[in-house]
Amino acid sequence: SARATPEAPEQPLCWTHEHGAGRVFYDALGHTKSSLLNPAHRRLLTQATRWLLRMESV
Repeated sequence: SARATPEAPEQPLCWTHEHGAGRVFYDALGHTKSSLLNPAHRRLLTQATRWLLRMESV
């Protein structure tokens, strides 16, 4: 989680949810090209996609 300002409430940056047989992943980090090119963010997205598809973790 993160805060927009020190006094602002914490907001989630990523979350997951399972609903019935489906899965949901939310990511609030990818607003810029540089964010999507960041290796750590790319790994997060890769792992999230694998989780969504019920594939084994790497």
